Amino acid sequence: MPTATFYRLPTPKRARIVQAAYTEFARAPFCDASVSNIIRQAQVAHGSFYQYFQDKADIFDYLLSLQQNHNIAWMREVLAQEDNDFFAAIAIVFDRLIDTLVTGPYAPFYANVFDYLHEQSPDFLKQQPQTGAAVYLRDHLDRSRLKVNSDEEVELLIWQVVGMFVQTMAAYYQNSENPGSATELKQKVARQLQWLASGCVQG
Repeated sequence: MPTATFYRLPTPKRARIVQAAYTEFARAPFCDASVSNIIRQAQVAHGSFYQYFQDKADIFDYLLSLQQNHNIAWMREVLAQEDNDFFAAIAIVFDRLIDTLVTGPYAPFYANVFDYLHEQSPDFLKQQPQTGAAVYLRDHLDRSRLKVNSDEEVELLIWQVVGMFVQTMAAYYQNSENPGSATELKQKVARQLQWLASGCVQG
């Protein structure tokens, strides 16, 4: 995460560094992205960059945290609007996320994020801390609507649903020659959510 020195920079300079980082990580996958390109686009001294961030991974993680904080804010609003109904809220959240990931201004960046996550081992992903979004959902969703009781069961449900979404998005990005439209992707996610919420066994 950024050092205190970074936060003391004038706002325009901080914004320039952040935008340069978005541009570079949208241009190339994480492994090919270059700190030198970020420095050049941001118009900062090479030595100065390392006063703000430890390395390439540090600024990459910072960009992810910025997006995550933004998403958590509107996820809370959606959950409240849906009276803490988990499946009703998550359907809206995923629908909006697909627009953000596929057609939003940072779509190329997100494509490379998924490429990066796909390259990580299962052990790496398991070691990642719970996100603020998952913790908030666990603590605020209406459990009376669900067949879950303990925190452990709620967390398992959340990660099952999130895992479904991530796998669906990963398949979308891997099928780069014919990925389909955002509308088709939304329909696929909605269908899977319906199966999870209501089951897919007749009778």
